Amino acid sequence: MRTSFRQLGLKQLDEKLRPIRKLPTHDTPKGGWIRALRSALGFTGVDLASRLGIAPSSLSALEGSEVAGTISLNSLRKVAHSMDCELVYSVVPRTSLAKMMERRAEEKADLLLRQVGQTMSLEAQDVRDEGELEHSRKALVQSLLEKPSSLWK
Repeated sequence: MRTSFRQLGLKQLDEKLRPIRKLPTHDTPKGGWIRALRSALGFTGVDLASRLGIAPSSLSALEGSEVAGTISLNSLRKVAHSMDCELVYSVVPRTSLAKMMERRAEEKADLLLRQVGQTMSLEAQDVRDEGELEHSRKALVQSLLEKPSSLWK
């Protein structure tokens, strides 16, 4: 079977995401990363605020907004830079991209087949052959995978 450019792109992106996917996602320090790194590096709130060119109360608000999950990426980037750190940001699928798409194609195919089956049943034309139904399902899944934008409608 020939690998399409889209499939190759999916594989390459999955390879880039593989190490990130293994990272724990809920191990954020209780007071947030800014406070944890600031403390570990020996920065006082006043020192870091001064480096950022803001008031200590503004730094306290930034740390609070990080803990609340409302801090902007731009603010995080500025704080990281002021501590000689990098902001690492990513959106990581829980599974491989190919598996996500295949699962979604199967869900959508099942939904479409149920809808068609109901209509055909009402017209006394329902398909009772399980082999034929499974063949139709596989063909529909393949068709949906060939046009990925159709998966998410």
